[in-house]
Amino acid sequence: MLSYTAPRATVQQVLQKHELAVNKNLHVQKVLQRIKTCRTSALGYHVYQCSDEKCGHVKYQYHSCRDRHCPNCGAVKKQE
Repeated sequence: MLSYTAPRATVQQVLQKHELAVNKNLHVQKVLQRIKTCRTSALGYHVYQCSDEKCGHVKYQYHSCRDRHCPNCGAVKKQE
């Protein structure tokens, strides 16, 4: 018997899709906003392009929020 496991949403996806109850704590608001925009064009990016004229592949590397509360950024810092 096969079982289906639905893909889990990330914290960032939940924040982008739903507006959470307004928290009056300014620090909490800033952290949530950073997580929401982590690794998106909102924080900027670097563009890398292959130097081979025949290839010309372009890669966009989006900046991270570097917040210790972020599941993506905080986990990396914790492992280091």
